[in-house]
Amino acid sequence: MKQLIPISVVVIALACAPATTPKLQLQPISVYGRVIDRTTGAPVAWANVDLDSTSWGSFTDSTGQFVLRGIPIGRYTVRLRSACEDKRVLGTRAVQLTDTAAVRVDFAVALDSLSRCQVVWLRSVR
Repeated sequence: MKQLIPISVVVIALACAPATTPKLQLQPISVYGRVIDRTTGAPVAWANVDLDSTSWGSFTDSTGQFVLRGIPIGRYTVRLRSACEDKRVLGTRAVQLTDTAAVRVDFAVALDSLSRCQVVWLRSVR
């Protein structure tokens, strides 16, 4: 009988122990950054920034900034693409999203690498 008491105490202690909660895979993580002209440092508006093989994407605003929100933990490739019909990839950055709140990714691009329609649009708004 003496052997059953320690075993039952262990069983009760384990049953009453607080349960550990595993990390959720859907943390509210953001990827943000800025796209600028490599030569002048001027912001590049309307560049397409997305995560390869996902539905997350955005355009840069008039200050060249973008934000992608609510991304699950994981490894991704952030792509900078032309906003025009050709959608050429102008740059990529690999990122590892953990449980941090945000990851910054900046791009500097030569205007001659943008598509012709985007350069025409940029000149019209400046």
